[in-house]
Amino acid sequence: MLAASAYNKDATYWPPSSISAMGDKVVGSPVATKVRWEDCNQMMIGPKGEQIISKARVFTLIDMAINGYLALGDYTDDPNATDPALLDTAFLVFSFVKVPSISGNEYERQALLQVRY
Repeated sequence: MLAASAYNKDATYWPPSSISAMGDKVVGSPVATKVRWEDCNQMMIGPKGEQIISKARVFTLIDMAINGYLALGDYTDDPNATDPALLDTAFLVFSFVKVPSISGNEYERQALLQVRY
């Protein structure tokens, strides 16, 4: 488990919400959170067997969902940040793991973010 002081960066998370009538992904309202952001490029295998390159491994204090978006920095008051898919600084969450501590009263949460192509 990481110490609370390790979560030293501001980030914004947009949870996945639904699919529009046009088939586009719709995201929920942005949520500000503290994270430990580690840039690292890793080759991963996606759920359909495709190769995915990760942009970063992010330790977070909140649960996240696959297909949500995460950006370094606080975008909650930015009127131009309603669609994170249009932000160069927001990345898709393609993997999320939540592991309990031995005592079971704390969790380590890690999100892997996909590189933009």
